[in-house]
Amino acid sequence: MVFTEEDSIVIKFLHQNKGCSARRLVKEFLLKNWKIGGFNKLLKKIDYIDSDTFYVYQSSMKLTITG
Repeated sequence: MVFTEEDSIVIKFLHQNKGCSARRLVKEFLLKNWKIGGFNKLLKKIDYIDSDTFYVYQSSMKLTITG
C-alpha cells in the first residue's frame, strides 16, 4: 500500500489533532481502497517518530523505555 506525501500529511493531521484511528481513517477514505493494516503501520511510524520516548528492545527482548 502506497501513501503519497500528501496522503501522509493529511493522515498525520487527522490522527494527531482529531484523534482518528485506523478504522475511522479507512471509512474516511473509502474510494482509495486502503486497508486497516496499512494505516496501523503508518500510524505507528508517525507515533514513533513524533514521540519523545523511544522504546528500545535489548538482546534479552525486554522492553526498555529511554528518554
